[in-house]
Amino acid sequence: KGSRGEPIISYNGFYGIQKISNLPNVLTPDEFYQYKSSREPGSVTTSEQAVYDAKAFPNWVDLATRQGTKTQHTLGVSGGNNKSKYYISGTYLDVKGIAVNDQFKRISTRVNLESNIKKWLTLGSNTQLSFNDRSGLPATFGDYTGAFRFNPLTTAFNADGTPTIYPWPQDLFFPNPLAPTLAGNIDQVYKVITNNFLNVEIPFIKGLSYRLNTGIEYTSRGQKTYYGANTRTGLQLKGDLSIANSTRRNILVENIVNYSRSFKKHSIAFTGLYSMQDEVSRGDNLDANGFPNDVLTYYQANVASSIRPSANYSKTTLLSQMGRLNYSYDSKYLLTFTARRDGFSGFGDNNKYAFFPSLAAAWNISSEKFMSESKVISNLKLRASYGSNGNQAVNPYNTLARLSTRSYVDVASTLPGYIPTSLGNPNLKWETTVAANLGIDFTLFNGRIEGSLDAYSKNTKDLLLLREISSVHGVSNVLQNIGKTANKGIELGLNTINIQSKSFTWSTTLSLSRNRNQIRDVYGDGKNDTLNQYFIGQPIDVNFTYKYGGVWQLTDDLAKAPAGTKAGFAKVVDINGDGKITPSGDRVLIGSRQPSLIYGVGNTFTYKNFSLYAFIQGVAGTSRVNSLISDDVQNGIRNNTFQKNWWTPTNPTNDYYANVIGANVYGVNIYGKDSYARLKDLSLSYNFPSNIIQQLKITRLKAFASARNLVTLTKWTGLDPELDSQQDIPMQKEYVVGLNIGL
Repeated sequence: KGSRGEPIISYNGFYGIQKISNLPNVLTPDEFYQYKSSREPGSVTTSEQAVYDAKAFPNWVDLATRQGTKTQHTLGVSGGNNKSKYYISGTYLDVKGIAVNDQFKRISTRVNLESNIKKWLTLGSNTQLSFNDRSGLPATFGDYTGAFRFNPLTTAFNADGTPTIYPWPQDLFFPNPLAPTLAGNIDQVYKVITNNFLNVEIPFIKGLSYRLNTGIEYTSRGQKTYYGANTRTGLQLKGDLSIANSTRRNILVENIVNYSRSFKKHSIAFTGLYSMQDEVSRGDNLDANGFPNDVLTYYQANVASSIRPSANYSKTTLLSQMGRLNYSYDSKYLLTFTARRDGFSGFGDNNKYAFFPSLAAAWNISSEKFMSESKVISNLKLRASYGSNGNQAVNPYNTLARLSTRSYVDVASTLPGYIPTSLGNPNLKWETTVAANLGIDFTLFNGRIEGSLDAYSKNTKDLLLLREISSVHGVSNVLQNIGKTANKGIELGLNTINIQSKSFTWSTTLSLSRNRNQIRDVYGDGKNDTLNQYFIGQPIDVNFTYKYGGVWQLTDDLAKAPAGTKAGFAKVVDINGDGKITPSGDRVLIGSRQPSLIYGVGNTFTYKNFSLYAFIQGVAGTSRVNSLISDDVQNGIRNNTFQKNWWTPTNPTNDYYANVIGANVYGVNIYGKDSYARLKDLSLSYNFPSNIIQQLKITRLKAFASARNLVTLTKWTGLDPELDSQQDIPMQKEYVVGLNIGL
């Protein structure tokens, strides 16, 4: 926002590079050749043998990655007088990601204005315009066709230096992982976000004011992709085109009435709200293929042999009314009562509205006379609250049974057809959480230590969850209000000044949180839902599966093993001891997806004009399947695999079963701990001294350098413990230098 006074011109900019923090270990080309030759003799094809004999192995990961760069420049001006203030800025951001052809550009401008038209009337506007360009498709990494697992006995480039269409001529299923970089792609977004307000102090009623807030967000996105004959997709389909144009419009209008009065030691304040939020999304799509040539790329849908247009539309409306009453006595005892009523168009006709009341109280203990002599405590406040709130985070039209188009060909004509894709649920309603919170705010030793401690309990009913059902209905799930859950937790926030002297200061910011959630009920009958993995007394998100028991060894009695078991096969723990491995008797809960602790610690060291900031963030107590070690060998050995400590007769390990087809009969997963501690940010800055600033005739000059994701401590053997996908674009380290200048 602007500030009153002479205009100030500011510049903030930085440049950074990005490097891959960790890569998975896959078999080397020589190891893959030996692995394929020994597992399936005769399976090495002529082209694979030629690559091996020539030792012309492509390093697919190196070819699909690069050193990323990131730069941003912001130029702004702010100022104002006794009636108005303003801030205007323009920003340019350019990011080239670590995946080849992964890039993003944004140009944005911001205009913030506030003006006191009259003593009783204030107008303001905060508006941002932006153009985002993320054109270009990056090289692929994940699944069977990506760089991580691509067959190393293949050819990446033709003799003329262009990427091959079929890197493995004997297996035309596999496209070149670099093929997306050859596709023409436009992906551009224009966005307008504007928030405008009007505030009226009612002249003839002291303490009464009215505020009107309006917000509009409008987004227009245009996407075009064309695969030509230089890619497998384009060659097979004689050119493949997809076009998608979409718009999204979100309007928010808030009418707020405020009234406040004080008399003697009492003060009251009332806030009334009536708001409306309306969101509309539209989309028009076109898929086409079969073109005479690639010359016109995106602009030749009219000559395609196959054209498939489609469109989509959705609208939601949220109406809210709220009343809040605040009371204070002598600034010591505080009460707040809030009641709100919310209505959402996405729910059933009889359940669109819900009522959510809450009550909060606070006691400023440090304001009491008996605390006036304390030399340790300068602020102490006790808080308590109890109330409910709602969640309407569902897509529109979930209360309706819906059909999707499935057109079909009748002789030479294409006719419209429809299939069911969802079941209706006219009883869908608000998810409701009733929460109680007890907290304390404190400041000790004249501000050297300050913080807050909160303990809470939340009980949620009518959860909005997808329930798996038998596909005999034509669909496999339905959205319902089911179950009850409970959350209990504690959160600590702490700011400390550890050392403070004339030239040196060390301060620390600490946050700790622990939350335990559990299912209290599923369908009201006290029974678990094994299909959806909902278990009463357990968290919502669990690891429920067979337990890996190591490997069947040559010394084991295989007569006690399931039929067909051989030495080197994966062993599943027989939980119920019946000698059989069955889903009903031998699946168990393994580890937890619920962190036992989430924490963040930031330390700031300031010496004269230098400042060093280090922030560590971490999660403890979680585990999950490591997809990097769950890629079992398949017929044909068409993909590379991640290195593991496989069982062999000469290496009788229990870490991983034999690298042969059928060794994991029951598909048992191997879980790993993904807790971690990460140095997320390490920043060094220097504020130039006033004498230099005066000589340069500027108001501010600051230089900084920072590194992000620098060090990670973890037992996780996957790509990265923070990432959901372990086979996609990897996490990167980032190194940045920049300047902040005020003129």
